[in-house]
Amino acid sequence: MLSEKFFRILKANVNDLMDRLDNVNLGKVGKDLDTFLDKVFPDPEERREFERKYQSQKQKEEDEWRKKYNYYQQKANRQQNTYNEYFRNQYQSFQNNFTAGLDGKYYDALEIKPGASFDEIKSAYKKVMKKYHPDKYHSDPEKYKYAQQISQKINEAYAHFKKKFGKS
Repeated sequence: MLSEKFFRILKANVNDLMDRLDNVNLGKVGKDLDTFLDKVFPDPEERREFERKYQSQKQKEEDEWRKKYNYYQQKANRQQNTYNEYFRNQYQSFQNNFTAGLDGKYYDALEIKPGASFDEIKSAYKKVMKKYHPDKYHSDPEKYKYAQQISQKINEAYAHFKKKFGKS
């Protein structure tokens, strides 16, 4: 992040200097510069060649800056996408753990492992209801009451999974 800010500041300063040089009208500077350039480039063809090379060099530098800018922009976007993906995964993990915690009591009530399919849940429901059905304990009032409580939890768990799997 710091290097990107430094790069932006440096680029702004260099671009400002380049704009200042571009805005200089060589005709207004005076004959001294023209005289100097004439001495350096006595042949007008050489001078035109120099100006053409200067323009092509300027274009290359602009292309280079644009290339670096695009590189850092893409790098920042990739980093942002990585952050977004990380937080999305963290949220999904939290949500899965939270719902698994809620579903955990229902899985426990049906005496099966978390993540079971609906068919497994259905067969476990039938098996557990046979095991804890209140009619099985009608002779002992204490066991009958306990079996009613357990069967209510089992029915609640099965209703939850029916709703979750859309089987209601």
